[in-house]
Amino acid sequence: MRVLIVDDAPMIRARVRRLLESVDQLEVIGEAGDGDSAMKLFGETHPDALVLDLGIPGKSGFEVLLQVKTRNPDTVVMILTNRADTFIRERCQAARADFFLEKATEFEMVAPIFKRLVEQRK
Repeated sequence: MRVLIVDDAPMIRARVRRLLESVDQLEVIGEAGDGDSAMKLFGETHPDALVLDLGIPGKSGFEVLLQVKTRNPDTVVMILTNRADTFIRERCQAARADFFLEKATEFEMVAPIFKRLVEQRK
């Protein structure tokens, strides 16, 4: 499984990368710090999944979610954000986000979820 990490904070991207590197048969194929770079990398690398923050410069994470799901509905999108109120969660779910995690309380769920996804793809 090939994953693209999108977050404007380099420390968060590094932390997500470390979590994902613990998952067998998963490759982090790139990182982006803004929505425009994320869409460029998405078009160039065709990842199987994105870990996506909503609060990024340029195209918002929500716009990236919409564009990714329009281009390839099978791409798994995991929202990992500090903006976790009910309205935003429901809006992302309606836009077909596959997972919605709060950074403050659910960060450590990233790796177990991807382990399960890799197992399901076997």
